[in-house]
Amino acid sequence: MPGFSIYAGDLVSEAELGSSLQKYSNTKELKVAGETIELVDSVSSYHVKDNGVISFIYQYDKRVSFPYRENTIFQTKTFSVFIRIIRTEKHLLFLLQIVQGASHSEVLKELMRIIYKGKKRHKDINISSLAINQIEKEDSRITSGEAYRGLSARDKTMVLFGTLNERLDNGSFNGSEIHEIYNSSDKSYAQFLSLTRGSIVYISGKKSSVSLKNTKETHVTLDDVESYIIDFILPRIVVESST
Repeated sequence: MPGFSIYAGDLVSEAELGSSLQKYSNTKELKVAGETIELVDSVSSYHVKDNGVISFIYQYDKRVSFPYRENTIFQTKTFSVFIRIIRTEKHLLFLLQIVQGASHSEVLKELMRIIYKGKKRHKDINISSLAINQIEKEDSRITSGEAYRGLSARDKTMVLFGTLNERLDNGSFNGSEIHEIYNSSDKSYAQFLSLTRGSIVYISGKKSSVSLKNTKETHVTLDDVESYIIDFILPRIVVESST
């Protein structure tokens, strides 16, 4: 299921990004039990798309461990993360592919080092409850999952699944009783069948992430996720202070 997590950074020019990223490659040597292991991180497939979005693959090596009987085995594993950079009027938006095992904090740290020479940190993105509700109202056919937070001192999070809200032929909505009770609360997550895309959309405010899932009628790619973020998320996101 293709998806991106969204982060932000200070604005720099397209030329500066190209100069920093296009031919980037770095090798570190790690000595383990008398053996020298090379750990490489690099950028490949760098290009500017027709819509102005910068696209590339960031690849890095990492030592990972796993148990083997009573021992711990270490191996070097290569992770590949597709990244998109969107230049807005005030910020760079970084779209990092959601890849199992890949640490976005590690990738962001390296991107900040490469682009800003280590002088700046990334900024988090806030996809608010209001934004999620607006997107659902504009683009959902059937809402099948929602999460709410901060309901009470005891009930920090509540997750609902089912046919929670359904768009009728006249454009109005038929919400379930429990959806109607909690829909004005602080919503942190939603999943719904998209009216415009025909795929299932997953939006997490907590993780600042968007993923799209295939249906029988669709075959989604990272380009589709990027397009959805530009059309529905970008106009509604809030860039928070540096972390």
